[in-house]
Amino acid sequence: MNAIVPWLILLAPLGGAGVITLFTLRWKTLSSAISVAAVLVSFVCSCLVFAHAASSAAQITWIDVADELRVRITLTLDPLSRTMVLLVSAGLYAR
Repeated sequence: MNAIVPWLILLAPLGGAGVITLFTLRWKTLSSAISVAAVLVSFVCSCLVFAHAASSAAQITWIDVADELRVRITLTLDPLSRTMVLLVSAGLYAR
């Protein structure tokens, strides 16, 4: 499985909300289609993460100051977090 899939679970709804807010706020049908598509992408990605036992997420270096200060952002994908991601995204999709 690709290491970007866990990040898509978080970034697809966030990106959809940004696109709706910036560009399609006036058109209700287009806004709702973008919203449903973003949540569906998140749900499909969470199903992929849940199905693979050995899934890992890529680390992102957030702050890197001359090798003195390095702050990384990573996702933990233990069995409990994979289950919760699936339940939360299924709950968003069911609305």
